[in-house]
Amino acid sequence: MDYGGRHMLKRRIKGTELEVSAISLGNGFMAGKTLEDKFDLLDDYISLGGNLVDSALIYGYDAEQGLSRSEQVIGEWMRQRGNRGRLLVSTKGAHPYPIGNPKMRLSGKEIREDLDKSLKTLGVECIDLYWLHRDDPDRPEEDILETLTGCVDAGKIRVFGCSNWSADRMAAFNEAARKMGRNGFAASQPCFSLLEVNSEALRPARMSGMDHASLTYHQQTGMAAIPYSPTAGGLFAAFERSGEDPLKTGIPANRVNYQVEGNAGRIARTLQFARERGLTATQAALAWLMAQSFPVIPIIGTKNRDHLKEAAEAVEVVLTPAEAAWLADAE
Repeated sequence: MDYGGRHMLKRRIKGTELEVSAISLGNGFMAGKTLEDKFDLLDDYISLGGNLVDSALIYGYDAEQGLSRSEQVIGEWMRQRGNRGRLLVSTKGAHPYPIGNPKMRLSGKEIREDLDKSLKTLGVECIDLYWLHRDDPDRPEEDILETLTGCVDAGKIRVFGCSNWSADRMAAFNEAARKMGRNGFAASQPCFSLLEVNSEALRPARMSGMDHASLTYHQQTGMAAIPYSPTAGGLFAAFERSGEDPLKTGIPANRVNYQVEGNAGRIARTLQFARERGLTATQAALAWLMAQSFPVIPIIGTKNRDHLKEAAEAVEVVLTPAEAAWLADAE
């Protein structure tokens, strides 16, 4: 398979040797697609210059076999293509299952068990970027750090990050790492887009958005963010297609996860900016993320090859600081 393709801008994750393509491809949203379709999308991503594929043990989790269908697809694709050496593999563990189970799973035993499952399913000896999918605030940072650094020392993980952790917990964890003379979280994976999230809607699932405290922490530390839902679950495209007032109902059901009423100004300015620059609203929203003062590598979760190409083209869009500030204005 020839992956001559395009060159995509790379971002260095601070404190690591990882050179990550400007967008990542998520693999949690491929239900209903054939294996050929999934391989085609992965092939397209590599041809566009991408190098970071993201998954999770819970994505398409098969309880009977104890494995992730998403990781299984990625592992088989890498085996058939022989391309492991040109990829950065990212996956997540320590998520309660079945989904909705209130019991958190961040003991050392549970983290190691999940990691070993992912390594086996993916068919790799080491995961480049391993994420803790959920937090358990009652578990001491030092205990979690000891487990993760043990996995690094064993050669099973290169670097690790956190998904859906609060700013306070990220700061406490990284401070514990500093005191122990170890590396802390290299990056976070929050719900983050140009639209402000509705924290109350995310809380029952123990998900976390890029709130003001988290944004400030990333700005102050320079820690990378590799966010999910960077296009607000398709809301920008929906508003662009419909031409409706964003305050009206009937827009996709996932609007409940976002402060749509409070984001009306941002939506209107994004649509205006996109028209003026000859972009789609989705591209404008992605360009805003990539214009932050710290590295932001959006995870594109799509089944559609054209949508993937649209996202890749957003990498070329450069916003001035004034444009980025104008788009994010709450007024």
